[in-house]
Amino acid sequence: MKKLLCVGLLFLVGLAMVTAEPTDDNEILLSLNVEKKVYIISCQDLNLGAISSVGTTSASGTVFIRSNRASWSFDVYADKGVLAEWDPATSSYFANGDTIPYTFSFNVGSAVTAERIVSQTVPTVSANALKAMFNRKTSNGSSGEAFGYYVEVTAVSGSLDWQTAGDYHDVLHFSLTAY
Repeated sequence: MKKLLCVGLLFLVGLAMVTAEPTDDNEILLSLNVEKKVYIISCQDLNLGAISSVGTTSASGTVFIRSNRASWSFDVYADKGVLAEWDPATSSYFANGDTIPYTFSFNVGSAVTAERIVSQTVPTVSANALKAMFNRKTSNGSSGEAFGYYVEVTAVSGSLDWQTAGDYHDVLHFSLTAY
């Protein structure tokens, strides 16, 4: 009987050793850090051509954005916030030149209101930048997701829209922020 009891105890001890929880000596912890990535792959300059004396003048482009973060924003601000008379000889704006107002739109086809900017005047301070907020990663992998944008100039009556003949410029600054 003692032999049977000893064999039974040895069996139970052996079973306990097989089903025991792993200890620090037999565990391997794996870890990996994936950096936040949100960046512009490419975008296009816009040329509005000649101003229309009736209706609107517009130009559109596409920006390709890649983000592996579900929380990020597209921000835009401008040098002038208007098309300002440009001096090609000095590559600078005329100090007292004429200006032409315009509006900026981004991703207007989105069903999510926070993801779009619709017909807004662009501020000239980065802290006041227009924002489109996203709560999702971009699609299309390394190609990036395409987002449309456009600028629109509305003509005014013929007696009021005779700005000084010449070139008019502004620079839009796009930036992305991951949260």
